[in-house]
Amino acid sequence: MATTKLFSAFPPATRAQWEAVITKELKDKALSTLHVPMAGAELPPFHMAGEGDATGERRRGVKRTGNPWRATIGVDANDPDANDKLLEGLMGGADAVEVYGRMADLSPVLDDVLFAGIDLQVDGEHGTLGLLMKRAEEQGAQPAELSFCLGLPHAADVHDLKDRVAKHPRIRLFSVSDGPIHHSPFAIHRTNEALDQGRALLQRMLDHGFTIDDACARLQFRLHLSDDLFLEVARLRAFREAWAAVVDEFKPAHDCSHTTWIQAVVTYPAETKSAHENLIRATLQAVSAITAGCDGLTIPTPHIPEGDALARRVVRNIHNLLRDESFLSRVADPIGGSYSVERLTDVLVDQLADSPISQLANGAQGNAALENIPNREEIPLKSYYTRADLEGMEHLHYAAGIPPYLRGPYGSMYAIRPWTIRQYAGFSTAEESNAFYRRNLAAGQMGLSVAFDLATHRGYDADHPRVKGDVGKAGVSISSVEDMKILFDQIPLDKMSVSMTMNGAVLPIMAFFIVAAEEQGVPAEQLQGTIQNDILKEFMVRNTYIYPPGPSMRIVGDIFSYCAKKLPKFNSISISGYHMHEAGAPADLELAYTLADGIEYVRTGIAAGMQVDEFAGRLSFFWG
Repeated sequence: MATTKLFSAFPPATRAQWEAVITKELKDKALSTLHVPMAGAELPPFHMAGEGDATGERRRGVKRTGNPWRATIGVDANDPDANDKLLEGLMGGADAVEVYGRMADLSPVLDDVLFAGIDLQVDGEHGTLGLLMKRAEEQGAQPAELSFCLGLPHAADVHDLKDRVAKHPRIRLFSVSDGPIHHSPFAIHRTNEALDQGRALLQRMLDHGFTIDDACARLQFRLHLSDDLFLEVARLRAFREAWAAVVDEFKPAHDCSHTTWIQAVVTYPAETKSAHENLIRATLQAVSAITAGCDGLTIPTPHIPEGDALARRVVRNIHNLLRDESFLSRVADPIGGSYSVERLTDVLVDQLADSPISQLANGAQGNAALENIPNREEIPLKSYYTRADLEGMEHLHYAAGIPPYLRGPYGSMYAIRPWTIRQYAGFSTAEESNAFYRRNLAAGQMGLSVAFDLATHRGYDADHPRVKGDVGKAGVSISSVEDMKILFDQIPLDKMSVSMTMNGAVLPIMAFFIVAAEEQGVPAEQLQGTIQNDILKEFMVRNTYIYPPGPSMRIVGDIFSYCAKKLPKFNSISISGYHMHEAGAPADLELAYTLADGIEYVRTGIAAGMQVDEFAGRLSFFWG
């Protein structure tokens, strides 16, 4: 770890200082108006290091080397194409299967499926175990390789199964569900009911001759998800801790018995506003389940206009992308330590746990975190972090809205004002782009981000023969003030934040925009938005420059000066790291080059005759 002290000039912030900044931003409102109702409690949206008690370790689970969850697909046993869909899913990256409905026989649903390579969950009965074990034996699978959940009825008599599963540590007999949420207001009683059912099943298995340690291994829980990412992360973590308290009542001999299999299940509302909305919903819920440490994740196939085959593929690829592109399988409990999530977990544990949590170790002895996880930046990352890793960290005791602004530039951040939602867009003619913008704004978009075509970037009119093949192809074509007026027709520029990606031809485009606003009756001092104006990164990676570096930087300085005097609400530059990233730079190089460009722009503004305070407040950054 580097020993350079970066923040010695900034004293740690106190909660009182932070609250003073937030109170000023709230004006005449009380701090309590920001409190968020969560699971029956009123929680402030701002937390600081060291405010809570030391958190329990059981909520974090026993995984230390990552979270390789089981990517679970579902098939209907009565579907004549069930086997084809099952094999398609396994070949596409899934490694777990749920078979819905009763199977009189394993064939043809499970033909050509190697049991040793998957987790299999069924709606079973006593006879199902025999069928599965016979097929596994035929395949030569070893007892420790088999991972099944039989899904037996909770009233089933299992005394005769105890010896049959004794050598199969990963065969679960019962599945306990908290019931679909159906996107109703969060109700903790559903989770409590699942805990009670689990407790009753433990007692039932004890009555049938199981030891408590064996009984614990024969259960799994199906927890249905909602769209609230932080709440679901906290709920799954709190459930893990509360279940450990339930198990502790039975005094197990082995500490690993305090953990359990959590199968997270994505849920969809009965109605949606968009045909593809559930694809986004599934991704969001999947992230919450995986970062909370689920053992398996079921994403039901949503209905989309393109049909079931594409929907199944998208579902599989949600798993694949989160595992192989986002690398979420390489880390364990990555949100652990978040002040807000830990506080919310505490609240839920208080509501779920009937007795104090065991003080035994949490079952992870000898299961050390992996060091030096591969990443593009070659940062020495670990798969799991603890309080010990915070030793020597100097950036933990700061707050948003207070220098050095590590947690954000405003004290209240998005609790008062959300970020600006805008889609980078522009195509064909000004008329077509204007219609697209107005549809998006009507659907809830809050600002505009204008993409110009290559001809406009190069400073050519649309009728120039040299750009005949590029007009309107990768952005909107703008050649005049009239085009700009059409582009923003019926869009009130006094109320709209407009971001424009323009660098080489920045002078005429800025002039067109200001004149178009004036003809709407909007003075320049009311205009809000950003002009990219980042010519250095054009020379480095993007290449839509027109003039040599010297004259180009003079234009940058002139725009700083003009905006400082005439457009006080407008960002005069967007210093862009995104394009470095797009050109292949890892995050550390993106950050380094972008900050270097920013320093050069500050020098440019000063060289243009301005004091730094006149223009620096309107320098913005754009990250990939």
